[in-house]
Amino acid sequence: QDLTVRVDWETGVAYPDGFPGFADEAKYEAWAGKIRAQKRQHSKVVPVPDYTGQKVCGLTVHFLPCDDVQVTGPVNKKEPLPALFADCPCLQYSRSAITLSRNVAPREP
Repeated sequence: QDLTVRVDWETGVAYPDGFPGFADEAKYEAWAGKIRAQKRQHSKVVPVPDYTGQKVCGLTVHFLPCDDVQVTGPVNKKEPLPALFADCPCLQYSRSAITLSRNVAPREP
């Protein structure tokens, strides 16, 4: 059976211009409404590479153009972030509402 993961993410404006401050509630709400209107929710089920028999401690989630996403694992190379995952026997990695089904959180850098 193929392993898959559902990735949920949101796109929108990171640093909008024209912040009016909080003094005028109507201006603030109009500004905040424009920001909310630009947000989009995305969700996609993607395959996870087979890592049976490999000493794999992490997967990489790639957010691609055109609202696409891909999950990859290390293939014939060292872990992408060896300092974070050096002694991690399993992994739970959350980022932008992504949860891969393992159960040890990565250490902070």
